[in-house]
Amino acid sequence: MIIESGVIIFFGMLLLGIKLPRRVSLKLLGRPLALDLGVSVLAYIMHYGTFSGIMAAAVAGLMCSGFTSCARYAFGYIKDKRYHKGRIWQLKLTDDEVAMVMGHEIAHALREHARERMGKAAATNGVATIGSTVASVFFGVSPQLTDLVAKQGANLLNLKFSRDDETEADLVGMEIAARAGYDPRAGVTLWQKMSTANKGAPPQWLSTHPSGNTRIEEIQANLPKVMPLYERTKQ
Repeated sequence: MIIESGVIIFFGMLLLGIKLPRRVSLKLLGRPLALDLGVSVLAYIMHYGTFSGIMAAAVAGLMCSGFTSCARYAFGYIKDKRYHKGRIWQLKLTDDEVAMVMGHEIAHALREHARERMGKAAATNGVATIGSTVASVFFGVSPQLTDLVAKQGANLLNLKFSRDDETEADLVGMEIAARAGYDPRAGVTLWQKMSTANKGAPPQWLSTHPSGNTRIEEIQANLPKVMPLYERTKQ
């Protein structure tokens, strides 16, 4: 019930934001901290004085923070009376391509990737600390060296978990968009445009996101599964 409350509040605020005039929404995106705190406070008030309130506020705040960052990146924002363009306007995305972006972000929220990532990071860092201590005590390796190696290994593993979440969000988001009547093949053209714009990005294994080519391959492999969903909406 705690998580559900946070999710419901987040989506309620999201729907409210969609209904607001575009300029107002862009101004709100220009104040991400205030927006995140506002959603968290609202969640806490609904469960005032209980542990559930704190947890619901944390869930809603995390989801809002993730979505706000992605919305600023995609749509841009207004700050100090200046409009900072988002990727959608820079890359001249089609409606189908925008639907892939929106489906991706909705998938992150539905799969609770932010909460899951925190749990995975805590577990990975804990195992790394134990491994470092064991190597130092039983094999006489320098504690500083084992700690450094363990931390780097944990960071690489956390990056892998993040890339897996991004891939899942791509595929789930593509299905959401297809069911809504948007062409899932737009996922391919979207990442072709994004790859062109992101030249010079770090290697995939050092990134929180898969490379453009990897995402295109995953999307193309899953197109046969989602195309019937899209075609059904056109009948």
